[in-house]
Amino acid sequence: MTAHKPFKLRLFLWRWHRRLGLLAAILLLLVAVTGIQLNHIETLNWDNRPVQSEWLLQLYGVVRPPIKSIQSQDVWYSDIDDGAVYRNGERLASCAGGMVGVAPAQSWQVVACTSELLLVTNEGQLIERIGHSAGAPDKIQAIATCEGQFCLKSDNRWYGFDLNTLALEDEFSGLVSALPVAEPPKALQAHLQSLQSAVGITWERVVLDLHSGRLLGGVWVMDFAAIGLILLSLSGIWLWASGASKRWKRRH
Repeated sequence: MTAHKPFKLRLFLWRWHRRLGLLAAILLLLVAVTGIQLNHIETLNWDNRPVQSEWLLQLYGVVRPPIKSIQSQDVWYSDIDDGAVYRNGERLASCAGGMVGVAPAQSWQVVACTSELLLVTNEGQLIERIGHSAGAPDKIQAIATCEGQFCLKSDNRWYGFDLNTLALEDEFSGLVSALPVAEPPKALQAHLQSLQSAVGITWERVVLDLHSGRLLGGVWVMDFAAIGLILLSLSGIWLWASGASKRWKRRH
């Protein structure tokens, strides 16, 4: 019985030694690979590279806001909820309060933001901003063309607006024609999403969170790996010592 107990203990430790070794090897491999990546994060250009993967963004609890796009005379104006308006995927200008509509004219476009109007040439040059102090309503809800003139919606009512005099005219009750929100071509949509993903999640942060174990459920994962290494070392020492003791007895 006395000789049988050390054998059972040795067998038990050997089995768990192998299992802990496999688990620790996986976690150590992850730490080693991410550590090498962190050493070369700037060379890889991951410090500023935004994450595009939807499932990774979901792990961080990031939900992309919807992209609002409006087509006017073969040009797409978009709002990706970053405080700016984009023209065919290129940043045009800041847009106070976000874009609420676009209205075309012969040689220029009027982009309506919540707190201002942007006058843009057909070539994409911003020529003027019209804010509340210049005559625009305090809170713009939409813009449209109304029987040959511009109309602005404010307080759920449409008003005529003269761009020459910058005067808000009487309430308008006629036919209103506003450009609808639509989905741009797939290539442009993908480009806008790549710009939109600048939500603070970069690949550098992903690698850091993998290295520390936070992305795997918390830093306790790496704590568990450290405890596993301690147990692995102790069991390895015991197994070696018991084997060495047996070998010594056989020799003598």
